[in-house]
Amino acid sequence: MSGDLVQSITDWILAAAALGTAAFGVVEALRGTFVGILGVGVLRRALGDEGMKALDAVYGPAGKEALLEQSFRRGREEVVAHLKNGLRMALSSTAGGAFAAHLGQEAETLSAAIAKLHDPKQDPDQLVAERALLMRAEMAIDARVDAAVAAAFDRNGTWLRSIAMFLAVGAGMIVGGVLEREGSASAIGAGVGYGFLVGLAAVPIAPIAHDLVRLLNSARQALDRRQPS
Repeated sequence: MSGDLVQSITDWILAAAALGTAAFGVVEALRGTFVGILGVGVLRRALGDEGMKALDAVYGPAGKEALLEQSFRRGREEVVAHLKNGLRMALSSTAGGAFAAHLGQEAETLSAAIAKLHDPKQDPDQLVAERALLMRAEMAIDARVDAAVAAAFDRNGTWLRSIAMFLAVGAGMIVGGVLEREGSASAIGAGVGYGFLVGLAAVPIAPIAHDLVRLLNSARQALDRRQPS
């Protein structure tokens, strides 16, 4: 394998990776805008009207939306914690009971169990069935929240990668055209086309660029050591 060819491919990979990394950096800088909450609609739909009303009962409509969006921007763990805590707190409300019923729980039986658990006159040792019922409802909430958040952040990641790719392609085409600006129309077109290809590959290559470079260098070293037949 020609050393010059391997070096050219390596340089191309590293350049594309640098472009992809820069595009991701721009996208990260936009997290404070609408970009940071792309995918939150998936979360709302996954929880359903019952889940949203249950959160309203705890945080209030305006507080719920602000909390949901800000925690979504800060990351998966924070939004999971806020949703699970809010929905568990809502279980003793009418809206929380409707959400529990939506998850397949017996709302009236659950409400009665929660009332007993909060009653100081009840003997805690005699409330084993009630605690088990509440635990089952909380596990159902946790499962729904985990699935909803996973789907929302998958969609968010898809949007962020798409925006980064759009930026990388645009930057590659502009730079490719500028570098050939003094050439013929066909040369400028070729430069724009090359920039388009580099930008298109930049985002997928960025996370694995160093692995690809090591692979190429290892292959070159292995072939360079071949003994002549």
